[in-house]
Amino acid sequence: MTIEPTYSLDDTDWKLLQALEEDARQSFTALGERIGLSRPAVAERIRRLEELGIIAGYHAEIDLSKLGQGITAFIRMNTNKKEDAANLTALLMEMDEVKECYRGTGGDCFTIKVAVSSIPHLDAVLEQIRDYGNPTTSVMLASVIRNRQLRKTTT
Repeated sequence: MTIEPTYSLDDTDWKLLQALEEDARQSFTALGERIGLSRPAVAERIRRLEELGIIAGYHAEIDLSKLGQGITAFIRMNTNKKEDAANLTALLMEMDEVKECYRGTGGDCFTIKVAVSSIPHLDAVLEQIRDYGNPTTSVMLASVIRNRQLRKTTT
């Protein structure tokens, strides 16, 4: 299965996206100087990329360990029954420890990224979700590749 890009981007769009990924707080003037466009041209391109949904938002990168949530774990699990999937999703939406959650194919229908303060804290999170299935957990020791910068794709 191949997913084709929805929109065609030129080289300048790619440069703009890469510059925004590196520092989304740059001014339109600074971005323009970096990629060779005027301030109004940068503003127009960003507006278009936002309207197309290619730029979905602007975010701060938070070091959770500085906030006492230094343990990252991935929890994989299948739900016991179909209705458990909806109930688990609703529960996960309410849990502050859950940073990301993916529903996918394969042996595990849910992959959940959590950030916790301790192993007992992780155990408490697991206890909350155990009614919906049998979780398998991996604690992360280090992030090897994190927030990889966008690269222009070639097809």
